[in-house]
Amino acid sequence: MNYLLILILLIPQIDMNSYQYEVLLGNDIEEVKIFDADFTNKSEDNHYSIPLIDNPREFFNNHIYYISFSTDNNQKINNINVSLTSLINESFYNSFVEIYGEPSSIMVEGEIINSKKSTFKKGKAIVTKEHRKTKQGSFNDNPRFIVWKKDNYLIEVLMKYEQGKSEISYRKTS
Repeated sequence: MNYLLILILLIPQIDMNSYQYEVLLGNDIEEVKIFDADFTNKSEDNHYSIPLIDNPREFFNNHIYYISFSTDNNQKINNINVSLTSLINESFYNSFVEIYGEPSSIMVEGEIINSKKSTFKKGKAIVTKEHRKTKQGSFNDNPRFIVWKKDNYLIEVLMKYEQGKSEISYRKTS
């Protein structure tokens, strides 16, 4: 019975609702076991992807619909992008603050510096490109970017208000 108990304790328990992706940074992509993926969706530029559209995974009371990994030439993970089905809310933000501490910066969009409209495909698509000033703010100011700078990695959150989605990037810095 004692042996059984020891074996159970050695099996990694991963709760994907509170998983910290930064622990994967620096690991060999071939050794990472996540979402039962085989990483067959590799592009030529050391980029691996796992589409989860048909089976979104829960993550801090939100859902991941896509995750991608970038590696260096030695197949070591140096960047992880997590795409969420909706914007992060205050509960999600507070959970991150509990784990990672207060963010290093919270950037809020300010006034428009310049704006340019472009038309593509014979007038069927109009794209507006804006350059804006940014300023420090709080989560309640509807930030565009939230950044946590840690010793060996960065966590960057991009809030895509127009699409109602968020992206979180975990990036190795050293």
